[in-house]
Amino acid sequence: MNDVDICVCCGVPVPEGRMICPNCESDQQTSKEETEAFFEKLSESLAQKNDK
Repeated sequence: MNDVDICVCCGVPVPEGRMICPNCESDQQTSKEETEAFFEKLSESLAQKNDK
């Protein structure tokens, strides 16, 4: 049996001990930044609403 670690997102082989390939990891980083920006805007919007 060949034990090869594969990316949990796309299924390509990854180095032992990794769960996500570099390509999916960079895609995920972009999503994280977009999510943080969304919650920052939401927080600002709620703060303005509470100030009224």
